[in-house]
Amino acid sequence: MVLCFLCVNAWAEQQFPFLGTITEDNVNVRSGQDISFEKLGQLKNGQDVVVVEKSYDWYRIKLPDGSLAYISDKFVRTTIADVGVVAGNHVNVRAGAGEKFNVIGRLDRDTKVKVQARESGWCKIEPMEGIYGWVSANFVAFKSADIPAPKVIAEPPRSIYPRPKPESEKPKEPELFIAVGQIQDLGRHLPAKDLRYKLTVDNKTVYYLRGAKEVIDPFVKRKVKLQGNVTPDPTRQFTYPIISVVKIELAP
Repeated sequence: MVLCFLCVNAWAEQQFPFLGTITEDNVNVRSGQDISFEKLGQLKNGQDVVVVEKSYDWYRIKLPDGSLAYISDKFVRTTIADVGVVAGNHVNVRAGAGEKFNVIGRLDRDTKVKVQARESGWCKIEPMEGIYGWVSANFVAFKSADIPAPKVIAEPPRSIYPRPKPESEKPKEPELFIAVGQIQDLGRHLPAKDLRYKLTVDNKTVYYLRGAKEVIDPFVKRKVKLQGNVTPDPTRQFTYPIISVVKIELAP
């Protein structure tokens, strides 16, 4: 069994890429093959990684989800939601938000990236194809020669229909004004053709009425209950407020 295990690992060291498994908890992923390089994240026992090459006692792996990866926002054109497009050739991806951090990959023009955050002129992006980290080979065991398909960042589907506004953003219909009183026909004594009626409420409050003659005429000199919108009169040419009648009926 020991001989078989050694043979498998020896084969794995010569055949890249391969799928490996982390054998300890809290294994650091770094930006280079030495503990002096920046830490990009940590891996758990049993977590799978794709190993692409070996250098001394370190494996170069495809950077796992949750690891740090940054690109200057001047090279990212946001398209929709949190998806951006790389606007440059061989754009550096770094281990932190700044040019002092090590390069951990390069992306070509028009590559789609998922932006997780923006800070100080840099975009933190979700790790993807072409971005790598390093992990000590002592904590990786060969699992399979079959590796997962490359990760592809896709834009969310675009709707051709306008998004309905939330209820809180929809303009509210104005509440109808309700009044009970007696209607009087004023004839043609007002300066507007569509005004010839007034409503007197409690023998003291008066409104002019705007509405179709054939609708209001049957209620003249009668006590009615009506609903309508009070129309502002910025010119102040009328003595009383104007109600545009929406509904009218006899009052009990």
